[in-house]
Amino acid sequence: MPLHVASFYRFIDIETPESVQAGLEDLCGAEGLLGTILVANEGFNGTLAGSKPAIESVFAWIDKALDLSSPVEARWTQAESPPFKRMKVRIKQEIVTLGRPDIRPQARTGRHVPPAEWNALIDGPDTLLIDTRNHYEIDVGTFPAALDPGTDSFRQFPAFAEGLADVARDRQIAMYCTGGIRCEKASALLQEMGFSNVNQLEGGILNYLEQVRGADNRWRGECFVFNKTSIAVNRISRKVATSNAMRAVVPCPAKISRPATIAKAYRARTVSIIRASGVQVRNDVALKVSDHVFQYQAAFFQAADTQLVDQRVVRQAVDQVVEVAMADAQLTQPGVIAKAFSIDLVVHCSV
Repeated sequence: MPLHVASFYRFIDIETPESVQAGLEDLCGAEGLLGTILVANEGFNGTLAGSKPAIESVFAWIDKALDLSSPVEARWTQAESPPFKRMKVRIKQEIVTLGRPDIRPQARTGRHVPPAEWNALIDGPDTLLIDTRNHYEIDVGTFPAALDPGTDSFRQFPAFAEGLADVARDRQIAMYCTGGIRCEKASALLQEMGFSNVNQLEGGILNYLEQVRGADNRWRGECFVFNKTSIAVNRISRKVATSNAMRAVVPCPAKISRPATIAKAYRARTVSIIRASGVQVRNDVALKVSDHVFQYQAAFFQAADTQLVDQRVVRQAVDQVVEVAMADAQLTQPGVIAKAFSIDLVVHCSV
C-alpha cells in the first residue's frame, strides 16, 4: 500500500521550540511516522511519510499546541517505498535559511497571488519578475524573462537584493519559488527594504503546474526539487541509477522525459560545490570533474545498493568516489573538494 507523504510549513511565533520538539518526537514516534520537521522561533517546516490518519493526528496536535488561527495546510503525494530512513525533529535558527532569523513573514510578507491570477500579473509591462531559487534550479526550468539572482544558496539572496538599489520602490514585484516558503522570507526582506508592491506565487511553482494547464501554462522547462526517493535516470552519459542518497532532478509532471536537462542541472550543482570549496580551477576542469563525480557516485551507489545509515558512512562513500574523480580529472587538492561534496550530501540526505 502506498505511503502518504505530506509537506507543510507555517511561519508563527514559537516561544519554546524545545517543548514543541519534544511533543512532536513523542507523537511521530508513537504513530510510526518517518521524515523531518524543523522547529524554530519563527515557525515550523517539515515533511512526513506514513498513514494519512497518523499524519493528520500530528497536524491536529500542532493546531492545538500552537493555537493556530487556521489548520495546517499540506501538499500531499504518495510513495511506494519509505522516502526517509527515520524520524527527526530538529531545532533551527530558521526553518528556511536566509541568514535573517529576525525577519518574520508572519508579521509582514508579500501578497499571495493565486495561480489563476499569476499570468496577468507577470504580463504587466512594469512587473519585475524574480526567481528566488538557486541558479542550478533555474537552469532546469523557469518563467520566461524572470530575473536570475545567480545564487548557490538561499543565504546569498540578501546580497542579490541589495543590488536592486536602483529599482523604484513602488515598482510591481512578482516572486516565485518551488513551493512558496522561500518567497515568504524573500518578499518580507524586500518589503523591509522599502518595496511596496511585492507579490508572490501562492503555493509556488508546484501549485501553478497543478492548476494552470495547456496553452495558459507559461512555465518553460522542468522543475528541480530536492528529492530523497529513488529515481532512475536514463541516458545521461550512460544508463545509471541513483539511490536515495543522491539529489535528483524530477521533472513536472514526474516523468523523466529530458535526461539532457537533468545532466545540465547536475553539472551546475556539482560545479557550484567545487567553487564553494575554495579551490581555484578553470571552468572546463570543473565541468570535467562534475561529469566524473556523477558517473562514479551513481555507479558506486548502484553497485553497492547502499543503505546509508549514518553521516560517517555517507562521508566515507563520497570521499571515495570524489577522490577517484579528482585523480581521473588530474585535479589537485582532492581532499578539500571531497569534503565539500560530503558535507553537501550529508546536509541534504535523510540519513
